[in-house]
Amino acid sequence: MMNVRYLFTVLQASWKVRLGVQYGSAINYIKIGNVIDFIVPIPPKIEQQIIVDKVDKLLAMIKELKKQVSERKEQAELLMQSVLREAFEHSHA
Repeated sequence: MMNVRYLFTVLQASWKVRLGVQYGSAINYIKIGNVIDFIVPIPPKIEQQIIVDKVDKLLAMIKELKKQVSERKEQAELLMQSVLREAFEHSHA
């Protein structure tokens, strides 16, 4: 038996590698004609779960890093505004 999340992960990764881009639809789906010749490696069930857990962990890390980058950009913008405000206040004094 195959772990459904493992199969989804493999198909999703293969889809992105194979096509390079996502089609322009807001609804995510895979047409059977686009995946009919995919070869899906089927490791033992325990390895499938290990792979799914690792992918989930890495995706969570990516999500957190994106959040941190966004926060740092915001902080940098606020700092720049503060520096400019202080520079202009002192130049008019």
